[in-house]
Amino acid sequence: MPPGKDADDWLTILRSGMWRLYYQLSAEGRRRYYSELLPVLHHTKQEVMGDRDHDCYYLVYLGTKPSGQRRGYARKLIDQMAAKVRIIVSM
Repeated sequence: MPPGKDADDWLTILRSGMWRLYYQLSAEGRRRYYSELLPVLHHTKQEVMGDRDHDCYYLVYLGTKPSGQRRGYARKLIDQMAAKVRIIVSM
């Protein structure tokens, strides 16, 4: 996610396909995922990043449809983001 964007907004959830997870989990799985895991991830990220939290890019989920696998798409994404980091760090 770019700086200042929220990975948990509805548009991101719809575009990423994460909305399907709600229907794939059991009632207990949904409760634990949304009430336990996501808050821990959110608070841990804030704790680790501190004041830099709103100025950081971060990759929350990365997935590829089976028809798109083995084509290097994930590698291209990671390489592009690593290049951005190198540019920012060298400034």
